[in-house]
Amino acid sequence: MFDRDSNTKLKDLHNERTELNKVEYIKMGNTIYAFAIPVPHNRSEEDQISIEHYFTDEEIKTPNKEGQRLFLGNEFYKNGNCIDENGDYNYINARNCFNTIKIIEHEQKAYVTDKKGEGNYSLSKQRFAEAIRDDHEGFNNFDFSEFNKIFEIIRKIIIDSKSDHTD
Repeated sequence: MFDRDSNTKLKDLHNERTELNKVEYIKMGNTIYAFAIPVPHNRSEEDQISIEHYFTDEEIKTPNKEGQRLFLGNEFYKNGNCIDENGDYNYINARNCFNTIKIIEHEQKAYVTDKKGEGNYSLSKQRFAEAIRDDHEGFNNFDFSEFNKIFEIIRKIIIDSKSDHTD
């Protein structure tokens, strides 16, 4: 299972390179399959989707008790200044994210500070996932219904793999 925010190409069962974002899934052989996560919420930015986009933007932007949260690239101008009228935030080292829905990845040294360049307001994807897993306040009522799209592909793969073994 791959995020859609990279142009992943893999060799299929017939040794042909296939772009995962263009197909539902590919069969790689020996019951090994690969797929890019489906586009959730009718988002139009199909090539920028990561697993966090299965939540709404409101859910993605949920702050933890320290006031840290995930940020989307489209919350900032190219120079790093916040688009918000208050301009409270600035992002560092995330030039490739501006004007996109991509998550500013704290893990890759792209992070959000206050407008003076101080503090740390960005939440890592890992801590975001842990807050959901551990039912932290504010993270305990997220809607998981979009994940059914992933489960549907997995169901199809299971059926496909079983049909290969019946004679």
